[in-house]
Parts: sequence; C-alpha cells; structure tokens
Amino acid sequence: IARVEKYLNAHGRSIIGWDEILEGGLAPNAKVMSWRGTAGGVEAVKKGHEAVMTPWDYCYFDHSNQSLTLQTAFDYDPGAEFADPAERKKILGAQANIWTETLPTRADIESHLMPRAVAMSQSLWSQTREPFESFERRLQRATPRFYALAPKMYFAAPEPELTFVAPDVPVKVNSFAFSERALFATKNGGSPFPITGPLRLTDGDRVELGLRDHQNHWASDRSVVLCGQIVPSTPIETEPGLLAARFNGKFKSVEEFVNQPANAPQVVSDPAQSIEQKDNYGVVFQGFLKITRPGRYTIRDGSDDGSAVWLADQKVLDNDGYHGPAEKTATLELKPGLYPLKIAYFNGTEAAQLKLQIIPPGTHRPEALAGDWLRHAR
Repeated sequence: IARVEKYLNAHGRSIIGWDEILEGGLAPNAKVMSWRGTAGGVEAVKKGHEAVMTPWDYCYFDHSNQSLTLQTAFDYDPGAEFADPAERKKILGAQANIWTETLPTRADIESHLMPRAVAMSQSLWSQTREPFESFERRLQRATPRFYALAPKMYFAAPEPELTFVAPDVPVKVNSFAFSERALFATKNGGSPFPITGPLRLTDGDRVELGLRDHQNHWASDRSVVLCGQIVPSTPIETEPGLLAARFNGKFKSVEEFVNQPANAPQVVSDPAQSIEQKDNYGVVFQGFLKITRPGRYTIRDGSDDGSAVWLADQKVLDNDGYHGPAEKTATLELKPGLYPLKIAYFNGTEAAQLKLQIIPPGTHRPEALAGDWLRHAR
C-alpha cells in the first residue's frame, strides 16, 4: 500500500481504500472506507487518518427495505463513535452504496434507493438533526415529486394503529396515500376495496392493507390486521425466564418443529442472547409474558432466518421462512396478567440472528423482551 501511495502522490493523486488496507499497514496519507462495520473507521482515525463511514448494516441500500429501514438510514451518524471533536473532524462523512449485481433492473434500483437516499442525505447534510417524525411528515408532502422522478420508489406498508384487535374495535390506518397511490384492503382473501375510514373486524378476520396504483396493482408492502381474543391465563405460580427446547434439522419453517415434544428444556432469561451461531437447528421458547399495567404494547421480532410469536395461542407475529435479516411488528392492547407466550426460531446456514423487543405504553423506547417480562410455570 505504501509503495502504491508513493506512486500516486507523485502523480498528484491521493489513495483511499476499503478497510482491508488496514491489514497491510496504512500508508502515511491513506484514507479509509469503513464498510465492515465501524471498527475500521475508528482504527483509522485513532491512527491519525481520515475516514469515510459506510458500514454495510446502515449504508448498503441493496439490502432490503425491511432489513435496512427508512429510519435506520435517517438515524445514521457517521461520527457517533467519537467523543473527541478533533477525531470527529477526521470523519469525512458517510457513503451509501447500492450493488447492482443483485438488482438487475432500473425498477429494482429505484425501489431500493428511494426514499432511503433522501433520508440519509437529509440527515447528513443538515446542520442539526430533526426528529424522524418531523422528517416523515415532510417526506409525505414531497412524495408526489419524488414519485415523478422514481415511479418505482419504495412505499412502506400502511401502519394500522393495532395489528391484532378484539372484535368490533375500530382500527385507524396511517399511510403515505396520495393521488397516485390509493389505500386499499382485502378481507379474508377477498377482492380489494378502498379504505375511507376506520376498519371494524369480526372474530377470525384477516385484513391486508396496501397501496394500489392506477393499473390496480399493489404498489407497496402490505401490513396485516388480525382479529381475535387475547386474554391472560388463570394466575399460577411462576419463575423467571422461558423454557427453551432445541431441535436439529434443516428447516424451512418453524411449523416443522414448533409442536414437537420438548426434550430436556432449559431455562433462559433472554431468548435472543441464547441463540447459537451454528447451522441447521430450531428452538422453541415457552412460558408467559408478564404484563403489569394496561395499555398499547408493541412487540418486535427481527430474525435471520425464520421466526414467529404466539400470544395466548394466537400467532401475533409471522416472520417465518428462509430469509435474511427482516423485522415484523405487532401492536396490541393488553391488560395486566400472565399471557401464554411461545416463540419459535430456526437458522439454516450462515449468521443466526434473533432480536426481540417490546415497547410499553406511554413510551417510544424499545426494551429487550427478556428479564422481568418473561416467566414460566413453577
């Protein structure tokens, strides 16, 4: 690297390289592109070099919109690792990447690039960072202009206030609907119909929500609202943690093992932290979710590969299947009590990942679904 840099400097050029160049010893004036996380950029700055932060989990827009969300792109701060202002100044900025070997068409590129590129640009090019909710409101007003530039831009699924409701509870739906994209729903697999107000469901209903274009095609991700009864169990004596039963096999769905008899289950206090980095296995966690105050709760389930969450025998989150990092969210009203809880997860090959969070009522701050939230029968 030092020899190459000397040649380039002699011809009026500077050297910049991906963070692998750290492994061979940095040339005196080299700049580093930190893509394998942020560690490469941190190391370069500590050694007195400038760096561009482009970590794959924040800046690789060829990743799906579900695994690298609009808010993730907006929230990224390339200088967050540095408390020292002098070190922070050595961060030249961030770079978003989009690798087209997995995105063969212009439509694929547009749907991955927009509006995440807008979110990251807004955040990085501003003197002060605005709240994400403020950015979302302004993005909604600007969406028709961006749509004209990139008609295949990504539209997130509409956001119902609740994703699991009791019968006859009205559900409001928030969406970026506008003249080119109208809000529609299907009920129990029927024909799409426009949404003009709150939804009312009956027991057992399944409603899918999405945006449709002028050609009457679905033009966004779709969200699901389920209707049923979720009630706490009869009070019993419990102990901390969930019971975890592990199964070996090449699974493609949690349904292949979720109802198999448990063999020597172990107690775990944090299901996500108990996940093993190995191939071809599944695990089922069972016990109770302990709710101490009434209100609206949001549960997040992020996994690679598949997972699902049942509460009081109702499947409230379905993140199943063989896939990369993806997250599903359920929002529901709960009363105090112990709710039967079952979580199933499997990993095929490569990295195993399970992230479980809960957001209590009255806050937007997620907590790990672990510790005091989880109990099992004594």
